[in-house]
Amino acid sequence: MDDPTAKPPIHVSAFFCDSLIKERSEKPQESGYMPTAVRITDSITVVPWIKTVKMPDGAEAEVTLYPNAKFHLLIFAHGEPRKFTVSVRGVWPNGESRNVHDFECETNGTVGGNAALVLNMMLPGEIHGVFWFEIYVDSELSLRLPIQILDGSGPSRAPESSQPSPSPASSDQES
Repeated sequence: MDDPTAKPPIHVSAFFCDSLIKERSEKPQESGYMPTAVRITDSITVVPWIKTVKMPDGAEAEVTLYPNAKFHLLIFAHGEPRKFTVSVRGVWPNGESRNVHDFECETNGTVGGNAALVLNMMLPGEIHGVFWFEIYVDSELSLRLPIQILDGSGPSRAPESSQPSPSPASSDQES
């Protein structure tokens, strides 16, 4: 028998993207804006730069600086009408956990009645590896999503060439 005190389930989906286009919605059932994701991704390559700095003793030294890895996390939740809390926790490559934030959400159970969260994220570019984002609904884990931060200066960087290699779709070779 079903538990009459059980809350209806909330179904969660999420993804990362590089940038967003925000357009105002013209539909009366959709308040605010509708996000359009640009370049959905699961990794970000961070390219450092070298800067010459003056040391306290007057000598000059070169230091490597990494920009922060910037991206967006989009979370969508849908289910029967109810209020709920979405919590996001980040897990760093070394296993350290950090709470990102808690968000109070509500769905109305209709088409277009989803709860949508758009989070502007930033991670330190000098820490490379796989970061996990855990999404909880009312303190229960709903989804784990990885994003990898890659070092664009290391041996994994593709060699520069004046001739781009053909993509498989545009190759003239026969199979």
